[in-house]
Amino acid sequence: FDCHRLKHAGLKPFLCSFCGAAFRKTSHLNQHLLIHKDEKAFKCEECGYSCRTKHNLKEHEMTHSGEKPFACRYCSFSCRRNKALQLHILKHENPTMMIPPLHMPTMKHENQAMMIPPLHMPTMQFSHHLQMPHQMSMIPSGP
Repeated sequence: FDCHRLKHAGLKPFLCSFCGAAFRKTSHLNQHLLIHKDEKAFKCEECGYSCRTKHNLKEHEMTHSGEKPFACRYCSFSCRRNKALQLHILKHENPTMMIPPLHMPTMKHENQAMMIPPLHMPTMQFSHHLQMPHQMSMIPSGP
């Protein structure tokens, strides 16, 4: 099978040996494997922030430059991420409907609350994040 046929067949033959995530391409598996490494080889020269991928570093560097390449066609809103723009545009096109981010499935957390991955975090990374121990704290309501 070539990659195009795998896509239509829904086959993902390349498996992560750490978590079982499946991919159509070895390049996608190799990119995914970086989340399991402690090494963060890409470092911001301006502030020292480090990350695992060149893409994430480029995205981070936009926080320093102020660059926001994704612009809304309806208003003056602009942002750093395409997913954030897509969500913003939905607010214009469906103002009365609350729509979750595109391609961001909800997941159940240990406390049975429904969780949606934040826009800055890939879904698989969010899934890995949810498996980590967390401390819960109550926020007082009202005065």
